[in-house]
Amino acid sequence: MEPFVVKGDYANINSFPHSAHLGVNCKSDDAEITGKWACGASIVTQEAGLTAAHCLYGCTKYSKVTISAGNVKPLEGVVTLAQNFVVHSDYTNLEIDGGYDIALVRFRKPLKFSSNIKRVALIEKLPMPKEAYVAGWGIMHENPDVLTEYLKEAKQFLMTRKECGKVLGDIPVGTICARNEMGYASRGDSGSALIVKGFIQIGLVSYKVPTVRTDLVVYTDVSMQPFIVDGDNAKITSHPHALHLGIQCKSNERKTLGKWICGASILTHEVGLTVAHCLNGCSNYTEVTISAGNIIRLKGVVTSASNFTLHPDFVEADQNQGNDIALVRFKKPLKFSSEIKRVALMEKLKMPKEGHVAGWGVIQETPTAVKADRLKELKQNLLTREKCKELLFILPKGTICGRNEKFYPAA
Repeated sequence: MEPFVVKGDYANINSFPHSAHLGVNCKSDDAEITGKWACGASIVTQEAGLTAAHCLYGCTKYSKVTISAGNVKPLEGVVTLAQNFVVHSDYTNLEIDGGYDIALVRFRKPLKFSSNIKRVALIEKLPMPKEAYVAGWGIMHENPDVLTEYLKEAKQFLMTRKECGKVLGDIPVGTICARNEMGYASRGDSGSALIVKGFIQIGLVSYKVPTVRTDLVVYTDVSMQPFIVDGDNAKITSHPHALHLGIQCKSNERKTLGKWICGASILTHEVGLTVAHCLNGCSNYTEVTISAGNIIRLKGVVTSASNFTLHPDFVEADQNQGNDIALVRFKKPLKFSSEIKRVALMEKLKMPKEGHVAGWGVIQETPTAVKADRLKELKQNLLTREKCKELLFILPKGTICGRNEKFYPAA
């Protein structure tokens, strides 16, 4: 009856409300079952979970993935199914140490957050303390294998890459090592989150080499993966028109009213296009720093704005008015290259079904807003005005709606 067992402690779900259990019924393209197993996952939004790529690798759209959350016992909490899932495009399970062991699962029915169901925070600049925690439903004894019916937790002592390399040899880029002889991840824990400060996810269970050391686990470093919840890391050559605006808004009395960032596009060597609400209420004394030609902010070509002009009919208080557009003139003309190019503007648009958006906005909205250090991109499925009005009710003239049904950005 003691809560302490060999491989960790029994966990309280309100201490690990981000934990989700995946029951994977893997099927081939012929809808034939190729295997059944369980994995762990973390809740990253109400509609998406993060897990290990090897949990879903080789499974087709016919696979059945059952997700349960909000209870220490699988299937006794909130249960839903996966709508679809995406494995990191660079992952291959041919090599145990190949890296990129990360995948996203979209829930068929959105989760309702509560004290027992919460999301993790994913951030790019990780706090790396000496200790972290992992919780999962994997086996609690290895020889022989003994399954657990309850969520188990274990403290993990983080290792430097140098320390880990001395034990395991080469380890993939984008991984974290941790160990604890009193409790560690094992079969069935794959994809479970490695957590610090109660809600910040720094890794997920990837693999270990039990013939070398049973308690040393290699985790995928979620901050190092180009595949994240709200888009992918972009290549600047794919979005050479992208501009980053750092705005220090000032009044006519030169008093700073606020600081924020926005995106823009290059129209000419000397002019960029952005939204009016980014500069609304800012006087001519406002400082606008413009950077181009690099996915990392302020590491490309940097200049400032000599002036800017908002659409004369823009009214921020009236969402139905539209006209949310502005021009920014560069103090120093940009020199075009493979990383810096202009966009084309056309009066008669042929509207395709898809578009792409790229920007430096926040990658997580809660519990804290986290800005992206690198340019992010995401495919957008374009909607007709009729379909968009069904969802939003109010839609200004001169606007286009786009969304991503798999994963969505806080654009």
